[in-house]
Amino acid sequence: MMTHVQLTEKITGNVARSMNPLGLRAMMTQQMTAITNQGTYPGPRRVLVLGGSSSYGLASRLTATFGAGADTLSVGYDRPPQGESLGSAGWWNQVYFKQAAEQAGHIARNLNADVFSPATKRAVIEEIQTHFGGAIDLLVYSISCA
Repeated sequence: MMTHVQLTEKITGNVARSMNPLGLRAMMTQQMTAITNQGTYPGPRRVLVLGGSSSYGLASRLTATFGAGADTLSVGYDRPPQGESLGSAGWWNQVYFKQAAEQAGHIARNLNADVFSPATKRAVIEEIQTHFGGAIDLLVYSISCA
């Protein structure tokens, strides 16, 4: 059985309050393909991106993984799907990034949490110890304070 979702445009001022998950997947695929087509470059192997669900943080994560072959951990604070809400664009960016990176053989960890919370800080340390050998090569700080 296929579920149909009615997508409606919701804009407040210059901020889009709605999004299309399938459009986001297509956008992510397009960006990954563009990076891959440029070839690889020597770069970091283990990357922590604070604010990796959109904008500069997401771009950094994309290029680190699909350009330099890095494994990544991203901390983003995005709204998941709930009830009639499809969630935020950042939520879906993280989902689609993780799927593609893991399919390409990379570690792609996502934490959906407040980066300033002590519990999140402990979780980040645990993720680095467990999945990145206890160290990172690059820290990208791209936090939005919306």
